Amino acid sequence: MTRIFYLGVGTQKAATTWCYNLLLNNKINFGRGVSKEMQVFNIAFSDKFGPMHRSILAQQNNPKFRSIAGFIDNLDSYFEYFDKYIMRDCITCSADFTNEYNTLTVENFKYIKEEFLKRGIVVKVIFLMREPVSRLISMISMRHKNANINFDPGGTTAFEIALHNLKNPHADVLYSNYEHTVLALQEAFIKEDIFFGFYETLFSTQLVELSNFLDIPIELLQSETLVYQNKSDDTKFFKYTIKELVMLKDHYRSVYTFVEDKFNFNTRTYWKPDCKKEYN
Repeated sequence: MTRIFYLGVGTQKAATTWCYNLLLNNKINFGRGVSKEMQVFNIAFSDKFGPMHRSILAQQNNPKFRSIAGFIDNLDSYFEYFDKYIMRDCITCSADFTNEYNTLTVENFKYIKEEFLKRGIVVKVIFLMREPVSRLISMISMRHKNANINFDPGGTTAFEIALHNLKNPHADVLYSNYEHTVLALQEAFIKEDIFFGFYETLFSTQLVELSNFLDIPIELLQSETLVYQNKSDDTKFFKYTIKELVMLKDHYRSVYTFVEDKFNFNTRTYWKPDCKKEYN
């Protein structure tokens, strides 16, 4: 029996939850563990996530957060937990899909891989990317929705909100530095154990590849895809001019160049920020 741990490393607003749910709903013998997003290694390996750590510590009355706090303080307990968990009740695989893991270093990823391997568990990594401007606007929309803020077309523009986020490394660079994550993963893992996906092609030309990687029948993925694509558009209320769009895209020019060169991905075809309906 091969025991597998799926490590999702982002990026935010690129269908990571959809991908996790593929495993949860369709993968035979999959166990969800403590939580979809554990937030363990990003906090343990970096001081950038202090506020997130304090939030977890403040919720110690919740068993989930109490467990996660314990894992952060003692990383061995994280691996021991999954070593025991991926043996129980016929469970053969589990996962941790934390978007902030895209900040981890080569050494961090090698450590995770080796600790699992010592326990006889194979790590398979999933990294999903999305056109940076659309990803940013979708993130802004999600945060407005979560805070119960209705976007006012006559008020602050999406462009102004986007510029504000661009000045915040935690909100922007954290989720859009694809080059850092891709190169770190390629040095830490063998090719066969990494899935690089793009939001714009994930539900079409990459679906068979994802099906094979997750070992889930393509028919089940196609069914899940129809449900996802029928979701409401989370960027429809945000509009900006062509000039503003060009400014945003220029900010991410290095991301475009890296993806084109590394994956031979046609950004001119696929990375058009969510259609003309967004332009004034």
